[in-house]
Amino acid sequence: SEFCPKCGTRAEVSAESTHKIAHAELHPIQRLWTGRISRFNYFFGHIVIAILPLFVLVSLWGIINLTTGAVGSSSSVGVFNALIPILIFFSICWFFFIDVCLAIRRCHDFDTTGWLSLLVFIPYLGLIPALVFLFKKGSGGKNSYGLAPTGHRKFLADIFNY
Repeated sequence: SEFCPKCGTRAEVSAESTHKIAHAELHPIQRLWTGRISRFNYFFGHIVIAILPLFVLVSLWGIINLTTGAVGSSSSVGVFNALIPILIFFSICWFFFIDVCLAIRRCHDFDTTGWLSLLVFIPYLGLIPALVFLFKKGSGGKNSYGLAPTGHRKFLADIFNY
């Protein structure tokens, strides 16, 4: 608020504190695609948060099938062969959700609408916007989507925007 709730005098509010107040009022899920993210955290967010769970599950499934010799040869292996594809499905959904959230915030970093992030899903041509998101420098200072990403935040705090 621009005025003190106790005495009614006009309060000077900085742009950073206004951004923090508006950010705190958002639902935790909305924070995932609101604001801006740096190139570095965009890249590592994809590797660590989005792709790594899928890689681990597929690798685990392959190791189980290689060590047992035959698919579903014992009852415990049959349980894993039924469970792991379901977990892989959910990790693919997780990947796409995180991918869209990070791409929207990356678009916001160079002062562009988040709808541009959907270009990544065009077969073959989607590589071009993905590389732009990875290498294009963000706009300096404050833009219409918030303050510039700061380097002093922790990695997970920047990825999940808390």
